[in-house]
Parts: sequence; C-alpha cells; structure tokens
Amino acid sequence: MENKDIDAAFKSLGAELIEKTLAKQKIAAQELLLESQPPEIIVEKVKNGAMLPPSQCLTGWNNLKLKQSLFEAGLLNSIVSFLNEGAHSEFQIDDKLKNSLVVNREGERKFEQISPKFWLAALCRSIADEHSLNEEICDKLCVEISCSIRPYVQCMCDDTARKLFKSNKYYHESLSLFFDLILRLAAYSTEAAEVLLGYDDLLDVIVQCLFWRTHRPDIMRELHSRSSLSELGVIEARARCVIDSFTMCSTIFVDGQDKHYDDRAKKFFKAIATTPVVSNAFDPDNDGIFLSNIATLMKTDSFHKLTEINQEFYYDILLRSSHAGYIDKHVISSVIDLFASVRRCDVAIRVVDMSFNLLCKRTGEWIGDKKDQPIVTENDERFAVAIDAGMVESLLRMLTRFVGQRQYPELRETIYNLLDSVHIVVATRKRRSTRALDSNRGLIEEALLTHERILTGSKDRCILKIVETILSVNRLDSCSQCFEQLEKKDVRRCSRCMIAKYCSRECQVEDWKSGPHKDFCNAAVENARQIKSDGGTDEDVRLKNSILHIKMRGDEIFMKNSVTAVFQAISKGYEILDCIVDVDLRVSPPSIEVMLSEEFLSLDMNKESEMYAVKKMKVDEAREEKCLPFNYIGDEAGMIVLHKQPASSAFPGCVSNLGPSWPNAQETMKQFFCLKGSDDIARMTESVPGLMDEFLEQLFAKRYLREDGSKEGMTKVLKEPTDEDEFMSILGEVLSAMNLAE
Repeated sequence: MENKDIDAAFKSLGAELIEKTLAKQKIAAQELLLESQPPEIIVEKVKNGAMLPPSQCLTGWNNLKLKQSLFEAGLLNSIVSFLNEGAHSEFQIDDKLKNSLVVNREGERKFEQISPKFWLAALCRSIADEHSLNEEICDKLCVEISCSIRPYVQCMCDDTARKLFKSNKYYHESLSLFFDLILRLAAYSTEAAEVLLGYDDLLDVIVQCLFWRTHRPDIMRELHSRSSLSELGVIEARARCVIDSFTMCSTIFVDGQDKHYDDRAKKFFKAIATTPVVSNAFDPDNDGIFLSNIATLMKTDSFHKLTEINQEFYYDILLRSSHAGYIDKHVISSVIDLFASVRRCDVAIRVVDMSFNLLCKRTGEWIGDKKDQPIVTENDERFAVAIDAGMVESLLRMLTRFVGQRQYPELRETIYNLLDSVHIVVATRKRRSTRALDSNRGLIEEALLTHERILTGSKDRCILKIVETILSVNRLDSCSQCFEQLEKKDVRRCSRCMIAKYCSRECQVEDWKSGPHKDFCNAAVENARQIKSDGGTDEDVRLKNSILHIKMRGDEIFMKNSVTAVFQAISKGYEILDCIVDVDLRVSPPSIEVMLSEEFLSLDMNKESEMYAVKKMKVDEAREEKCLPFNYIGDEAGMIVLHKQPASSAFPGCVSNLGPSWPNAQETMKQFFCLKGSDDIARMTESVPGLMDEFLEQLFAKRYLREDGSKEGMTKVLKEPTDEDEFMSILGEVLSAMNLAE
C-alpha cells in the first residue's frame, strides 16, 4: 500500500472517530437539555419545528419518567399539529439545528439532514411503544390522533400535487412512514379505523398505490430519480395490511369466522370494490375500479415476485367482496381472462379454486366440526358470464400447459371440481348458463377435440368426460317410455305419482301395462300416504319418490342391458370383475358405460374446495350406487353400478344407499343381490381372452363402426342400451367363429 493510501485511510478513520465523539457529545448535550427544560417548553419547540421529538425517550422503558412528563404535556399532539402544518406551510428550522443534530436511527447514531419525516417517525414509534406497554391506553391514543390528523392525511392523499410542506422531496421522504402510521392506527384500534375510513380520498390512495407500477408513470419516474423504487414494495405491503385492517373492523365476527356481513360491512366492500385504480385528477377518462383490475394486476411480474401470503391478499379481497355480493360481470371476465396468463401450476390451482368460490353464493348454512365452512350453491348469472368468457375452453388449455408437473394431479382435481359445477348449472337447466353454453358450444367442442390428443392419461379422461357430459346434457324432459325429448308444453305427468313423464297417452298406457311404471307408481302412492300420515310435507314425498324412481329406473335399464355391460368390458379388454357400470339417466335414451373401478375411484368424486366454500353436498346429480356380484363368475366377484339423473330441487342432498364413499361401497358389495348371466359369456371371458384381437374386433368393426371407418361411433353406439336378443345373436356369431377356429 502506498503512503498516500495509508494517509487517506488514517484520515477516514480519524473522521469517523471524530464523528462518533461529536455524536456522543451531542447526545449528552441533548439529554442535558431535555432534563434542564420544562416539558411544556420542549413540547412547544417540537410543535414549532425548533426541536426534533426527543427520540431517546420514546422507546421502551428508557427515561420512562421523562417520557411520561412529555406525554402529559402533549408531546404527541404537538407532533400532530406540526405535521398538519405541512398541508399549507413551508418547513422552517433553525440553521444550527439543521446542520448539527444527531439522531438515533435503527440503533445507529449519525448525522442526517433534518426532514419532517423525523416528526412522523417519532409519532409512529410512540404509538408502537405504547401498544406494547398498554393496549387500552394505546386504543384511546389512536382514536385521538386519527380524529386530529385530517389536514396531514388529506395532504398525503393528494398523489397529483405530491407535496408536503410545499416540497416534493419531503412528500417522498415521508410516504412509506405515512402508510406505516395509517397501518398502526387502523391495526391497533377498530374505532380509529372507522374514523380513518371516513376521510375523503384515504381509501383511494391506499388502493391506488397498488397500481402505481402499471398506471402512474409520473410517480414511477420520481421514485426512480430518487433511487426509491425499493420503497414502493414497502408501501404496497403496508397498503395491503391497511386494507386487511379495514376489512377486519368492517366485518362482524361470530366464533372467529366472518359468518355475516351486515350493512356496515357491505358498505365497506362496496366502497373498496368501486374505488378507482387511478386518481381522477390524473386521468379523468380512466373508469377502472379496484375489483375488476385485481386480475390485471395478478398478471404482472411484480405479483409473481410476491410471497404467498401477499398474493393471498388479492384472492381474499375478491372472495370477501363476492360473499358480500359485489362481484359483477367485469370482475368475473377479468378472472377468467387470467387463466391464460398463469405461469405456475400452484398459482393455477389457487386461481381455479378461487374462481369456483367467486361463481358460487353462500346459502347461509355452515358445516364442519366447528361450523366454520359455509355451504354455497352455484349462481346461474355468474356461471353464465364465466361460460361466455370462455371458462370451459380456458380450463382445458390450462390443464395441458401443466401436464407432467408435480402438482398437476391437484390441478386436475380442482379443474374437475369447477367443471362439475358447470355441469350442475346446465343439468338443472339454469336459463342463463344454458344459453351461454349454447352460444359457446362450437368453441368448447373445438377445444375438446384439440385437447383429446394431448390429455391421454387415464385420469385425464375424467376431465374430457365431464366436458362431453356438459355438452350432451338434455335441456328437455324425455318420455319415460319411448325417450322422445319433450318441450315443456308437451310434458304429460302421471297424475298419481307426479314423477313419470310421457309424450302421449299411448306411451303412458304401454309403460303401465308392460313397463315398470305400475310397480313404481303403486309404491310411490304408498310412500305418499305413509309420509303424510307421519306429518311429512309434499317436499318429503317428492324426495322419497324421486329416490325410488332413480333406483327402479336404474335397475330396469341395467337389468335390460346387462349383456351390453359385459360386451363393453370384453370389447375394451377389461376383466369384467374389475369394472364399474355407469347407468346415466341424464341423457335420452339412457346410456351405459363400463370403466375400470380403479379408474373410477381415482376421480375422487367427493373432492371439495379447500377455500372458504364447499359445494352443497356435491350434488351435480342424484346418485344411487349398487354393488352387484356376478355369481356365474365367482362368489367374490362384483361390480359397482352407478345410477345418475339430472339434479333438481327435489334433491337437496346426496342420494345414496351406501353413503357418499365409493371405497365403502366396495366393502359392502356382498350385501347386494346377484345377477344371473350367460355361462357362454363367462366361458368366453375366462377361456378366450385373446378373442378380442381377432374375431370379436372384426365383428365389432362390422356392426358398430361409423361409415367413415372411424371408431368414434363405436363408443357412442355401445353407450346406448342394447337389445338382449340382438346381443345374443352377435354372441352366437362370435361363438361360431370360436368353434371354427378350434
């Protein structure tokens, strides 16, 4: 090292030692000054800007006696008065004080140029310290300060002028501390928060600062020129906390849960939902409001850099506003538009789950051990907007973006849950949602066709299947005898049971003579008599008879088409004992589909939202399950048969003989009746497993493929009930082919 470098180092070290010595001397001098002057004089000097608030007596137990005397003399009120002067006066300070004052900042003692921020910092520090010592006194103190600080608050809320003590520099130096002050006042006292909410423009600037990055280039330029961009993150974090505090004080709590939004809470959520994202003084033509711009903000890089807890703030505001009833079509459309820009699988899960909760409304009922989970039902108007905005297609596209990622299975389940809700509103013939689906049918079909080639996993098929179901749901009633679809004006109900529907007198008579309706109708009449004698209502009768109708109708379809089920299993190469038969009464004519039980159970039919809401008993349709052992194959064999029909007001809960758990249904299969089958079918299944590759496939193609040779028609035809005589004829040809082969 050269001599000049050594000299420079010693000079620097000497200057530092001199500075520390001077700092200690000044601190000692200030302490002597504080002790030598009456508290009233000190308070008056602080108020006039002739002395900084004595920071060493405002924290902890240091100089507690001095602190108490200064507080009693009105120190905090004098600080507030000084800050209020900043709304219309210039900052004046004695030259000696300006050049030589030593302050204590975060444990460091150093010289700094004097600024109004020191008065503000002292006020924030005093409130925090008082809260740690005595919360009751702090509560009163916060209310006092909130009531008296209006001029200063209004000055800081003017983000167009941006001047404090007529200085832009002082405004920016105090900005993050201003948000800190508002946060402490609102967090420490509910009454103070209510006072602050009454101030004009305060809520505006708190919301709008969250959009400065995207909407205020003027403020961003100033922050950049001052090298203060890092402070913006602090300001945004404090603004989110302030909104949280306002939310807490505006919500009625019952047992720790926000179970009820009263008029005060609704007024707050309306105010925050409709707060403009840009100051009207800056851009009078911008009509964007907070709630409909949250999704836009969630697309930005700054959002993705936030911690999970800070991201949660935006989800929470959307959900609470939804529960308070302030979600409109613009908000829903912006959230659906967000689907396309989600970059991470975990965020996608959160966004889809949030969307489910936005589109549903609370029923007022609560479930769970602690009654802390609100039950919700799908809202027709909201789902219609979402479907119109392309939700179904966007969900398919989102799924394909994250195939193979670690959290993909969870995303798939969450998407299934939301699509299940789409199915509910369509299956229950909600007018707006049905119309929206019809308008978007072409786009949904195109998306389904595109993504069938990508989503090839066995569990992915549940997504494709439910979309197909949504598209195929009958929006009309159908005749119980001939399955003809009926307009509302053409429906003829059975006058005894009021359940069965017909297209004509002839079909009704035929169903009574040769169909199952006679047995059902007599049982339904007996149910009604028994329920009414026990004091039940018409609704009780409808529910009981609707359950019975599902059971008997499903049994009838399955029994008539049991050979179809076996044929489907063989054609797909499945072991019949490993299969589940799905009898779907939602389509006309009813369909039968066979799938592996393992695949079916993996669909997790009881998946519930992990957010604030759960579906009302997951009723996308009334269900009845049965487990049917095949005695001609083995006593331990069995199948689950699922009967499904569209949901309606007659089904307020999950209809099930076995409970909602499919694994439990598996365990109880031995309790149910057996089906008799063909020994030929059993022999073919057991002894000729390779037949499908040769004879059956040829026969299958000959009889069931579309004219263009594609296999699309194969599944479609096989899903329809098959006449037993026709099947046995086909089977005879297969067996003949087997004999020839031998």
